[in-house]
Amino acid sequence: GNVCNLKCIMCWPGASSAVAWERYQHQDQFRTLGLAQVTLDRMPEWWQEPQFKSWFSTVVRDVRHLHFTGGEPFLIPEVVDFVQMAVSLSPGLEIGFNTNLTVWPERLMQILGAAGRLSFAVSMEGVDTMNDYVRFPSDWKHIHENFMRMLDHFPRAQITINHTIQHASVYSLPALVQYSHEHGIPINFNMVQGHPDLSWNSVPPKDLAIMADWIGKTRWLSTPNRSF
Repeated sequence: GNVCNLKCIMCWPGASSAVAWERYQHQDQFRTLGLAQVTLDRMPEWWQEPQFKSWFSTVVRDVRHLHFTGGEPFLIPEVVDFVQMAVSLSPGLEIGFNTNLTVWPERLMQILGAAGRLSFAVSMEGVDTMNDYVRFPSDWKHIHENFMRMLDHFPRAQITINHTIQHASVYSLPALVQYSHEHGIPINFNMVQGHPDLSWNSVPPKDLAIMADWIGKTRWLSTPNRSF
């Protein structure tokens, strides 16, 4: 689904309900930017569909890997019930999440402690003020606290950082790579989609040259992730 509490600068309505609502509220301004999608259509709320609940309870016994994406799955209270059912009916199940770590659902985390294997892909575009700029309105201090809590609570989980290569990466990536080194967590990269102004094509040449020099000199994180 697209239930999300952030309006990241590279995101779109199909992945964030907050972005969809902002575009709906300011339709004329977004049209001047060539962004004509102003409908407030919501993605299917699968967690509220009786048919899905019945289907899930039937098939989860044979499931070996269950992954929740988003939007932001930690915002959906019903996810706790589905995870509880999955852990109970399919021992040894591998459960994964994509998350922005703006929230820490305590009951869900307790249930996940009984899961067989866990994986978390944490979306990060930068640290400190760059995080707060790109992933508005998240707060880096809060994100970092939740990230450290995750590392402490789930020492055997497979944890990665997901980063979207975009215009802002030229200015944010060095600090993020250093952060990943410090905590021994690898980074997965995705390319930004959509408007060309979001890509490296819009970066001033002098800044691109600095970035290219940094890439050539950087020792990228190559150590294996923690035991899984």
